[in-house]
Amino acid sequence: MVLVPTMTVTSPEVPAKRKPIPRRTLRPWERYVAMYRHRMIAKDLTFCFRQSHTRMNHQSMFLGVLRMYHPTLPRDPRTLMRTPRECPKRHIGPGSHVHFGLEKALLRHLSSPSYRHCTVAHIQSNIDGVSPFNASKTQVWPILGRMVFPLKTDPFIVGIYCVPSKPCSVAE
Repeated sequence: MVLVPTMTVTSPEVPAKRKPIPRRTLRPWERYVAMYRHRMIAKDLTFCFRQSHTRMNHQSMFLGVLRMYHPTLPRDPRTLMRTPRECPKRHIGPGSHVHFGLEKALLRHLSSPSYRHCTVAHIQSNIDGVSPFNASKTQVWPILGRMVFPLKTDPFIVGIYCVPSKPCSVAE
């Protein structure tokens, strides 16, 4: 009897399937960074300040530190964010009205490339008076708007009407 060496042949191992890694949704600032990597530091700071809703004095301190390394940055966050210095108000009846603009708010929401060719927008508006202080007869009437088509937006301020007492009619 002759002994013959035997070989065991094994099939190549199939790698075990990995579980798919769940993708998380990107935060607004992460989407911004992914889309606009070539932007300047001033534009990035403006975006971050608007998204984070930090206090103006904190933004000012932060800009002060950054100005040591980037002297071209402004000293004040209002310059960086292009905050208007004054709000023009009109006197209507016994009160005064400040108009922020419906067109400006709509253009801000419809400025993305996917909505550039939009010809129709559905808007909801709301006007309601509030008394800012319990002992005061002064009434503040914010005029709010919200777009519901082609996209739903958070409410935005169109204008504010302030009057020493409740107005006689809404038509004023």
